Amino acid sequence: MGDVIHTVVSPGELTCAAQRLREIARQKNLNSKAILEVFERWAAALDDRNLRDIPGVAFLRLWLRRGTLEPILFRELGPDSLRGEWQDDGSIRLRAFPLGVVGHWPAGNIEIQPVLSLTCALLGGNGCLVRVPGRLVETTRLIMEKLHEIDRGGLLTERIFLASFDHSRTDLHQAMAQAVDGAMIWGGAEAVSQVKALPFPHWARVVVFGPRLSVAAMDAGAWADTDERENWCRRLARDVWQFDQQACSSPQTLFLEHAAGCDPAEFAEDMRRAFQEENRVHPRREIEPALTSAICRARASWLLDDVANRACFPASPDWTILEGKGMDMPKPTQGRTLSVLVADDLREVISRFDGNVQTLGLGIKESAREEMLANAAGRHGVDRVVRLGRMHAFGSPWDGVDLVRSMVRFVRHAPSQGLTRRIKTKHSDPFLEALERQARIFAPAARATFEANRELCSWLLHPLARWAEAAYGSAVFDAAARGYAEYCVGVAKSKQLYERNGKYSPEAMPEIMSGVYEHEGYMIPYMWAAILIYPFWPSMVSHIALFRDEFVRRLPPNANVMELAAGHGVLSLLAAEERPDIQVEGTDISSPAVAVANRLLAASGHARRVRFAVKDALQTEDSGSEGNFQGVISGMLAEHLADPTPLFAAMARRVSRDGLVFFSTALESPQRDHVFEYNQESEPLRMAESAGLRVVRLASDASAVSAGSRFLPRATAMILRPR
Repeated sequence: MGDVIHTVVSPGELTCAAQRLREIARQKNLNSKAILEVFERWAAALDDRNLRDIPGVAFLRLWLRRGTLEPILFRELGPDSLRGEWQDDGSIRLRAFPLGVVGHWPAGNIEIQPVLSLTCALLGGNGCLVRVPGRLVETTRLIMEKLHEIDRGGLLTERIFLASFDHSRTDLHQAMAQAVDGAMIWGGAEAVSQVKALPFPHWARVVVFGPRLSVAAMDAGAWADTDERENWCRRLARDVWQFDQQACSSPQTLFLEHAAGCDPAEFAEDMRRAFQEENRVHPRREIEPALTSAICRARASWLLDDVANRACFPASPDWTILEGKGMDMPKPTQGRTLSVLVADDLREVISRFDGNVQTLGLGIKESAREEMLANAAGRHGVDRVVRLGRMHAFGSPWDGVDLVRSMVRFVRHAPSQGLTRRIKTKHSDPFLEALERQARIFAPAARATFEANRELCSWLLHPLARWAEAAYGSAVFDAAARGYAEYCVGVAKSKQLYERNGKYSPEAMPEIMSGVYEHEGYMIPYMWAAILIYPFWPSMVSHIALFRDEFVRRLPPNANVMELAAGHGVLSLLAAEERPDIQVEGTDISSPAVAVANRLLAASGHARRVRFAVKDALQTEDSGSEGNFQGVISGMLAEHLADPTPLFAAMARRVSRDGLVFFSTALESPQRDHVFEYNQESEPLRMAESAGLRVVRLASDASAVSAGSRFLPRATAMILRPR
């Protein structure tokens, strides 16, 4: 492998590089699906101990995952974007084409920014001409070498030219600008102004991500809640530490809304402990003398400006908390220096924002008030409103700009012969295609559920299809369809008995063990059905959203996760697919189920971070597991137990104080192995609360039933937290 970053000394080198990149972009079509496959492997390759100390690599790995980028492409470029095809729009057609060559001028203070920037243009099929700032050459080289290692065919690397040259070489900046069809410019006011003034072609699409500030805010209900305050402080400390507070998304000021009878000094003490702990885990590797001087001046001037002001900091310049009152943001110091201001009303604070505030990180007790504040922030120029702890989560739109759409051209085609003669083909998921072959009676309802929730269902089905085919071959889809059909027939029969008898009629536990959980011929088709009901049953789709958005994406960084009764293991694997920073351990009492999970695991590429074992989910003899998991999953287990109470106790023991639990169960839903009968959503909720867990989200949806039915089958899912 040659050096991936080229030291450029003459304008002609940049001109020639741009010409080559443009020809590749024009001659070789590159669809988004192929790009995502390479990005997925790149994300896995970045899980390297030699890269873990590079600030932002964990975010980069998460950004590169299919689960992150696919929804962005769906939203920005349309549902057919993954195949790069024309999309019908009434009597015309639209298709996204690359701009050609996109030039990138990243800022020099964010280590992963050259790579983040070029990925946005690559997703549009462009060539990328990137000027790498001198300070970032080594880290960029390490990250890009991983791409070269996995992209042996050069699918993406042939479209990238990384250039290193001194920032004072105006002739090279000018040559680069003249050679591109688009540009992404990042940085401070002076740097952005200089690059914008370069001689770009008049057709060039230039997008600027300039210098902006970010702010955090908490209402009285949130910061005065002593049960939750420690968690809020930890999240805010993580936001401050990332990128050494130099990113435009870094919080510089925290506004605390005044709370009668509550002492801000108590909050400041929790904030101090959170800063100390974050500094212990992520100590500063080095600090510029100028920043040290700025921090010392900020501390002194803050204490001298007002006798009521207070400050908390160690003897070193590692971190600083400046405490006071006010509605306006002080001039930011950066370097892990947070101003904490008590304000009478957050609405008044937000009313003083101008377009300089990029991100508002919120900790708000009531959702209605948060919506009101988010609306106010949007009207006053804020582009991102996020939960504290997620201020740096890179996504689109960024600074109010679509990251991929801005780097493509949508071509409008009005066919001379109209569209009536053209046969339009639609992509069908292989599981749905198999249902239409093997179980036609169930296919229409499954397809209707899928089409109504395409993005959400695809998040589950697309990786599952890859893993299943790699593990079992293409015949797996027909086998899964037959298993799904058998399952649905069994459910229908059980419902008939339930309506007649008025209660569940499960088999005895020994028969369930031998005839279901330990019977390979029954269990493997059952496992396929148990996962396919999520995207194919209307009562289960909301569980996917709750699991992905409220559990997986909200887990703390580097979380340890346990799944109780993992079965097929797909929930664990989806969590690992979505979050490359987590470790997952799954157990199940069924040997055939664990065998399925391990085959899918081997095909998924997550074997270093996920493991499955045959074990009783309620076994609690291992005292080392108590409070050791930041995430616990229990999907559709409770109804299989004679008494679910020990399950809630086991979840409460295993989850950490800042952890989350995803729990789901079936209500009035008889099956061969459903033992415990829930009739009301309040029943599992009360069990959770009795075990010391608090319900923070709940979704419950019903299945279709015949007129006159005595019972209404539902599927209920909850997000739980420790009290």
